[in-house]
Amino acid sequence: MKKIDKTNRFVELDIDDTINTNCPQQQCQSYIRITTQHLPEFVLARLNCYSCAKTQMADIFSVKVVNSDEYAIEDEFCAVMEKLDHSFPKGAEKKQFEQEIIVPIFRYAKHVKIYDRYVGRSILQKNNAKKYKSMLKSILNVFGTTNSRQGIFEVYCGFKPPNSSKLSDALSDAKTKLKQLEADLQNLYPRFKLIVKDETKGKEFIHDRFMITDQFALSMGRGVGLLSNKEGWLRDFTIAYCSEPDKIDADVRRLPDL
Repeated sequence: MKKIDKTNRFVELDIDDTINTNCPQQQCQSYIRITTQHLPEFVLARLNCYSCAKTQMADIFSVKVVNSDEYAIEDEFCAVMEKLDHSFPKGAEKKQFEQEIIVPIFRYAKHVKIYDRYVGRSILQKNNAKKYKSMLKSILNVFGTTNSRQGIFEVYCGFKPPNSSKLSDALSDAKTKLKQLEADLQNLYPRFKLIVKDETKGKEFIHDRFMITDQFALSMGRGVGLLSNKEGWLRDFTIAYCSEPDKIDADVRRLPDL
């Protein structure tokens, strides 16, 4: 429990007192209302509370009630708890990615940070810049509609001009377009911020892509550049647990701002 608390996994939730419950125990009534209102994937209960919860949750098919005395042998519960990596094949639907990965991550996060240098590097490439903006808009839209805590959303990226570009012209053009990108995304979600790091002074932005929240961190395979050429479909990629979010954040912050 202490470990869970340190990673901010306990959250305060509003309870709708108008939701009817049939349990005589006042404490259980609160749990039932939380479950009915917020729809967690699992509910752990034991003894009489287990049979009561099974009855109360019988019509809510998305919530599975697990006996806390037997959770270690409950196949579906163990499969979720032991899931470390999640791979999506080429052609997976964007909606599937949102429902399985993004919505659970965003629901109670106070602060989300995406680290993807190519958001900035692609800004002078018309087609790629359009893809990155489209995916960011999609992700921000999900965050705005599912996040219950009015959280902060930041994207950290880098900029390094193409070899064929004149540095001064490329920097000026990139700054203008990146400011416009930030403004457009702030119109969608006002608590959004784009932080661009300067990669023209020797050191480069980290290559790997990450999504880090105040609760946990993920390595994001292709990062924000997930969209394929077919509308609503994604390229193949893998999501994995990241064990060193503080190191990633520190490494990025050492780079100068653009």
